[in-house]
Amino acid sequence: MLKVKNIVKNSLLSYFKHFHVVVGYAIALLITLFINNFAFSLMGNDVTFVYAAGYPIYVYLLVLLAIVLSSLIYSMFTSILVFVVRRDLFQGVKKMEMVKHIIKSTTSLFVISFIVNIIYFIIYYIFVGTVVAFLIPVLYFILAIFVFYCAQSIIIDEEGIGVALEHNYKFMKNNKLTTFVVYLVFVVLIFIVSLISMWIGGTTGLIVGLILNTIFIVPLLEITKTVIYLTKFNIFNSYLRHR
Repeated sequence: MLKVKNIVKNSLLSYFKHFHVVVGYAIALLITLFINNFAFSLMGNDVTFVYAAGYPIYVYLLVLLAIVLSSLIYSMFTSILVFVVRRDLFQGVKKMEMVKHIIKSTTSLFVISFIVNIIYFIIYYIFVGTVVAFLIPVLYFILAIFVFYCAQSIIIDEEGIGVALEHNYKFMKNNKLTTFVVYLVFVVLIFIVSLISMWIGGTTGLIVGLILNTIFIVPLLEITKTVIYLTKFNIFNSYLRHR
């Protein structure tokens, strides 16, 4: 396993080298955030109202459509970002092969993303407006851990969903400390951004928080996970040390 400084160095190198891709990824994240916000707002913010409302079927269809769209957009741009970082090690990949691989990866990642988003929505549906609503972000973070390296496994290992989930679990099991440290660092960064956003306040604070999260923290996390996952291959370890 690479030392922390090597991981940070290579992650930042990839981040700035592919900043144009990062910008596209950030825009995609903003779109998915707005779509998901629309889906959640349809169901209100009071659980008693949600159960008693008796929504017509089209409301549930709109929520499902929103989840499908956000999952698809997220999966597509995550596949592109992770593959571009991986491609640094495969300069000879042909453009058509890249396109086919990204389409295949997007399809597999979409299935996982869709299931995760459905679970997110169910958690929100159950806990919103209750005295234990504070558990919503906690459960979100726990769920995120279970699929932490799934995108990397799908795109780097070129495996299907079942094998990707297995590789994700095995890699986390063998790299528990690294995964925990990375996860903790980025949770702290998100918390700091939230504090900055609240300190600024108002619409400006919200915009600053969104920009920092979507263009820096989230894409850098995805790139960092990719760099870490590549260390499972000895040849990549050697390459990244001398990069």
